[in-house]
Amino acid sequence: MIASCARAPAPRCPVAPAPVAPAAPVAPAAAPTGGGLEYVGGTAIQAKDPKALSAWYNDRFGLPMKGEMPGGAYGGFEWNGTSFNIAIVAAGGAHPGAAPGTAYLVFHVADYDAFVAARAAQGLTPVSTSSDDMGRFATFHDPEGNEVAVWGR
Repeated sequence: MIASCARAPAPRCPVAPAPVAPAAPVAPAAAPTGGGLEYVGGTAIQAKDPKALSAWYNDRFGLPMKGEMPGGAYGGFEWNGTSFNIAIVAAGGAHPGAAPGTAYLVFHVADYDAFVAARAAQGLTPVSTSSDDMGRFATFHDPEGNEVAVWGR
């Protein structure tokens, strides 16, 4: 299973924590031999029809799909100095990201109500909604059955 966002509920504490002195700054760990991780290079979603599924994400969610590649399509965006790259690849292909499984994606939206209303105007309604201390969530299924959620306030 490919997951781009996991959220666990914050633990509840009935007693206020005692004040704690600030910790001394911690030096960054040395990079492991051979270098360390630099960034997330991408997330892959398997598809029976990568071209059609990439069009769905582009048209319904506004996820900029930028082109085709052998075995699929790619796209993404930058936010707050961080790149988010996504590939939609042929399921069962001989390329990275083709291992069996499903995808679960969560995208943050600035205006939850406006986003959900705009999808409804396109005929796309959430299969479920929920809310917690972190915000509100609307979960949709893409045409291949993957769950894709939006999170906002």
